[in-house]
Amino acid sequence: MAELHRLRVQLHRTRRVLDRPPQPVSLYQTERQSILVGQHSFPPTVGFVPFSTSLLGLYPFSPTAVRVYGANLAATGLALYAVWWYATSQYRLVEKDLDPHIVSLAKRRIIVGPIVSLLGIGFSFLDTRISLVLYLLLIPFFIRPSHIDIHFRGGSHN
Repeated sequence: MAELHRLRVQLHRTRRVLDRPPQPVSLYQTERQSILVGQHSFPPTVGFVPFSTSLLGLYPFSPTAVRVYGANLAATGLALYAVWWYATSQYRLVEKDLDPHIVSLAKRRIIVGPIVSLLGIGFSFLDTRISLVLYLLLIPFFIRPSHIDIHFRGGSHN
């Protein structure tokens, strides 16, 4: 019942926004809308993580469960990549003096997740254990600090 009420309120708010006459758009509003677009690309993929994780937990060697989990990891990584690409292309949502090397390093680091996940999906047709190992290898890869972390902490790259 609470969910229906929330949807009704959201629909009412949307109607109010759509009924307003068009107003001039400032640069600030455009950037704010861009940020909102980026924020709305994650919920569909991140919201699916508990389901795909529990499915994999219940059926760890089931090819379907391994593929669903891998597809969810790949979709989440691709959504993150799309947000990063949008934010950094033409320096829309990042500072103008951000080093292009850092931008490309982040893109390469982000795209590793979807690539490995898609490889895991492919290997699930041969042996699901290979896929699970690939998914597990992503954990230390993303936890380990990289040059990007060093850059934002203000340390040296040595």
